[in-house]
Amino acid sequence: MNGKMKLSFFGAAGTVTGSCFLVNTGVGKVMIDCGMFQGPSEIEQRNYLGFGFDPSDVDYLLLTHAHIDHIGLVPRLVKFGFNGSIYCTRATRDLAEILLLDSAHIQKRDAEYALKRNVDLDRVQSFPLYTAEDVIAAMRRFRPVEYEEPVNLSRNLTVRFRDAGHIIGSASIELTVKTAEGGARLVASGDVGLAQSAILKDPRPFEQADYLLLESTYGDRDHDRKGDKKALLRDAIEHMLERNGPLIIPSFAVGRTQQILYNLSKLRSENPHWPKFPVFVDSPLATKATQIVNKHPECFDRELEAMLDKGKNPFMADGLQFTNSVEESKDLNFLKGPRIVISASGMCTAGRIRHHLANHLSDPDATVLFVGFQAHGTLGRILIEKAKHVKLFGERIPVRARIAKINGFSAHAGQTGLINWVSEMRERPGRIFIVHGEPRSSNALASLLDERGYDASVAIEDQTVELPLVHPVHTPETAAPLAERVGALSARTEAVPAPPPEVSTPFNLPTPVHPGDSARNRVSRYLRWLEKELGDAGFVVDEIESEMQGWLASPNLPLTPAQSIGVVYDDILAGILPLLTKILSGYENQLSSSDSNDESAGATGEIARLKARLEEIVVDSRKRILEKLDAG
Repeated sequence: MNGKMKLSFFGAAGTVTGSCFLVNTGVGKVMIDCGMFQGPSEIEQRNYLGFGFDPSDVDYLLLTHAHIDHIGLVPRLVKFGFNGSIYCTRATRDLAEILLLDSAHIQKRDAEYALKRNVDLDRVQSFPLYTAEDVIAAMRRFRPVEYEEPVNLSRNLTVRFRDAGHIIGSASIELTVKTAEGGARLVASGDVGLAQSAILKDPRPFEQADYLLLESTYGDRDHDRKGDKKALLRDAIEHMLERNGPLIIPSFAVGRTQQILYNLSKLRSENPHWPKFPVFVDSPLATKATQIVNKHPECFDRELEAMLDKGKNPFMADGLQFTNSVEESKDLNFLKGPRIVISASGMCTAGRIRHHLANHLSDPDATVLFVGFQAHGTLGRILIEKAKHVKLFGERIPVRARIAKINGFSAHAGQTGLINWVSEMRERPGRIFIVHGEPRSSNALASLLDERGYDASVAIEDQTVELPLVHPVHTPETAAPLAERVGALSARTEAVPAPPPEVSTPFNLPTPVHPGDSARNRVSRYLRWLEKELGDAGFVVDEIESEMQGWLASPNLPLTPAQSIGVVYDDILAGILPLLTKILSGYENQLSSSDSNDESAGATGEIARLKARLEEIVVDSRKRILEKLDAG
């Protein structure tokens, strides 16, 4: 790739949701997040379009955290051909399973409703994006890792996850690329959490980055600090007690619900004069998420650890009830007196919260309390902007309930927090791309960073930018003993390359697994795999060449030149050549005997060309190494 890699923005560029970035490193394609677009219908309609790339062309998927706008299209990605590994933290893996299954359930229900009611939607939207079976298939590809653990995706690619303090399991991701042409370090911030928030540890940036993807959800403002968030929650509860009505809290099942329960537990202890009132978490998903939170104390901050040490668990407090069945949820609408109902989703785009709003928005004694960001076009945003009427389930409902909000419960860092996160990096990023924000927020953050001397720009959807590999590959002046280096090199080459797609089965061009999975696509998937293997082989040869002079200069050379050739050629080049040549010949024979179409004939020519290239690489590499040995 001429010393460059390519970064493409397929989502969360110019909008908050749909996080999806693709990095073509030249030695593997790495995708960061695969989120669902959320918001008004024109935004959500984009989930039904293509990805903008061939999913089977992606080698690895890295997930920053488990919110649906970051993982919501993962099953669809797998369904349409992605067959690589998915890396994330252990807590993210646990949350992803329940959240994606819930998403599949909602889609199935909404599609059935649309078909039953003949809702005027595009025909494709009358069908789910994916099913529960698709989710189960996708979960088999998850590979959970620990925070701070360097994970080698391949010889050339290393990834590391660091706590982002956003939700349980959330992470910023560092991708390190090293090729024969150079190296670079790309960092994706993910969603940066709010410092000193309840439950979670504070977010920490990586020490350095050549390129940085920085979120900007609150890039144009800080959170409202007019009063402590716990005090504002206390005021809402006291208003509920005064009006003797319900307090309805739309809340995300993951993160926000647990924060509310944590602060409710503290407020009950501090206000013993309050009458007893029930608190309902009306979300099976939130119930499961709370159980998962309890399973991952590695994410807890010291304050929550101290509370648990004293035997006080905010997620199992007196008066707290978790409702699971639909019947239990419906019964909540017939209760009288003060009560708190926490229900998903946080932006009121789906879930049981919409039924509670339909039943209580017209009640002047009710309070609806928003505790998080409301994206443009969502029902939550419409209510905060003081709508007089809203439409729910085909009915026009007057808004008479008190509408309130508390920004302090946000799981996102505000503008100051984002600036601080960047400035805490030991070295300034070479280039910053602002993502995951509405245009006003992203532009404001980019301008502020520019004023402070950073090279920051707002990402543009569907745009691809070239990023130079800024770190040259060089040989250390002080080399380890030859025997150690030869042993390490040999160990690196012992593993047999992973088999290409369907190498063990006849090339029979079966029925496409998804629209667009043509014969050409299947052949091109194999060719891309082969190109990657050839790139890896070439990189090994370049490493050998760069170190050859150091080997020959060793005063106590334990191997003769002929033995050195044996290690280099037999263990590496000779091992790669027969394997790939055999595979190529098998595919060539199968394609030649196929009577499918001209696509197969064209692919046969491509394979023959690559066979010749492979042989050329091996012959030229051995010749170059022999020349260096002779010169030594």
